[in-house]
Amino acid sequence: MGIWRATLKAAWQPVFQFDRSSITAFQAIRSTIGVALPLILGIVVLGQVTGGVVAASGALMLGSVGLRFPYQSRTRAMVLAFLLVTLSALVGGITGGIGWLSIPVIGIWGVVAGLFASLSQAAMIVGLESCIALIVYTHLNLDPPHALLIAGLVGLGALWQTSLTIIPSPWKNTVPERSALATIYQKLADYAAHPGDEKGVLQVSDALLAGHTTLMDSNTRSAKGQMFARLLDEAERLRLTLSLLIRQKQHLPSGATEGEDAQIGEYLDRIIRLSGYELQAIAQALKPSLLFVGPDHASIESHASRHYTEIKSTLADLRCVVRAGDNRDAMQQILQHCTTLLGELTIIHKLATSWRDTRQPWLPRGRFPYPRPPHLHLEDTWSNLRANITPQSSAFRHAVRLGVTLALAMALYQFLQLPGGRGYWIPMTAVLVLRSDFVTTFTRGFARLLGTLLGAVLATLLAVLLVPSLPLLLLIFILAVYAMYSLLFANYTIFSI
Repeated sequence: MGIWRATLKAAWQPVFQFDRSSITAFQAIRSTIGVALPLILGIVVLGQVTGGVVAASGALMLGSVGLRFPYQSRTRAMVLAFLLVTLSALVGGITGGIGWLSIPVIGIWGVVAGLFASLSQAAMIVGLESCIALIVYTHLNLDPPHALLIAGLVGLGALWQTSLTIIPSPWKNTVPERSALATIYQKLADYAAHPGDEKGVLQVSDALLAGHTTLMDSNTRSAKGQMFARLLDEAERLRLTLSLLIRQKQHLPSGATEGEDAQIGEYLDRIIRLSGYELQAIAQALKPSLLFVGPDHASIESHASRHYTEIKSTLADLRCVVRAGDNRDAMQQILQHCTTLLGELTIIHKLATSWRDTRQPWLPRGRFPYPRPPHLHLEDTWSNLRANITPQSSAFRHAVRLGVTLALAMALYQFLQLPGGRGYWIPMTAVLVLRSDFVTTFTRGFARLLGTLLGAVLATLLAVLLVPSLPLLLLIFILAVYAMYSLLFANYTIFSI
């Protein structure tokens, strides 16, 4: 019982946690446009409410696929999602007219989606969106001609969303890489500001792992890709240097109030604190802006120059203290690590503020600093899937569990004939909540339950108090779509609302 209580507590806490670094406000603009234009064109311009809603629904399902992934992997995922969502809408429309056939079909879709989760996060999202499309359009109970028509409209909306995502554009193609790197350097800045916080070390490690995963899917052979890879490599080096300095500071005699050790401790505190300010400026330089212009580089350069000068001056004072002392090996190591830290900050600042200009003569050309797996060719993907089709694989057990759960939920929806005509929310919610691990499943379950109830209350209040006209209703919906895409990864409860 103690283990259960601890697990439920761990699952409940993230329901209210808000991760600002995971906000995708910039990427959400593109996905929201993909949903809004088919809706406005169908309802306002053509006067076809059903056609506009159906086409917008296809774009709505694909909008979450292209939020966080680099350009290359995003393109592959969006094209695959377009094909599978369109196919799912067609199969769902046909099987919905037959009734019982939708139960084994959604079970098969669930198993496939569960196996997709073993490939990558992008593949997992594609599999889930395909299941949602099948569930939603099963609800319509269409004959084959109408199912084909509806699937065509869904495909048009999905194709429009896909085209927005894969059209090359210099201001958006590097957003995932810059967002990941900005998060890394922000976490490093927080770690330098609060060196005694053990959680800071874990947060930096998690950010580095996420950045590594992002750049693995990126084009690191290009000039900008090499610069981003170098920034990731330098972040890892700087983390180690900071950790060494913080540990050496902690091992200085704590009872000393004056003398050499006390002076060295004060200088170390100052260097670490100033490094945090510099890292904060670097994170701001890398962070994507909602505007189509970059950050204020003049302001960033001004702050960085001041911080750099103060670190250099403090380091000179520290060097004088060490030379005037007994030159213990530990003190020499502290001095060496501080010098290394200053050099690393110099390189990182140059990379972060000039990544747009890849023709800088001083920039080193290097390879991706970590081993890269081979690109996923068809045979590699099939090999991965075949390796997981065994009861010994946790991915396979999750896939079977997901398939059985969806089949039972669909049967419950089909045979109970619940009032209100929205029983398809039972299997749809199941596919959104169920994950391969216990804690995440309970977290999403709590968040989904709370968010759905609050969202229903909010929608009721808006309908009663505003009595929205069609233009106002469209505006509210588009704003909700933008908020949903922006906060999907920051807090699942707010996303559910």
